Amino acid sequence: MEEIRKFFKEIKNIEDLEEKLKKKGIIFNKNGNLMIMKYDKTNSLCNLGDEFTSYCRGLVIELDNYDIVCIPPEKAYKFSELIPIDIDYSKLVFEEFYDGTMINVWYY
Repeated sequence: MEEIRKFFKEIKNIEDLEEKLKKKGIIFNKNGNLMIMKYDKTNSLCNLGDEFTSYCRGLVIELDNYDIVCIPPEKAYKFSELIPIDIDYSKLVFEEFYDGTMINVWYY
């Protein structure tokens, strides 16, 4: 979560935000004062090992102040997918994963 705050603190303006999202392989759409972000795993720039990118599964922010409106659960990984990722395993929490459809709901 700290990576998300850090990412938005470094943003200068909307154009800067859009450029940085494109460099991370993140698709975004604007609707009024809101922006929704989703990673594109087919994009070679998309790094799911990046903490910010892993939260872009429907991350919604306000464009005037970059406040988070809706934050989805972080990307889940199969244990076999974790082996090549350079992470601190002592900080991992393993939970049962139920496959299904994720729906993010918020009141704005």
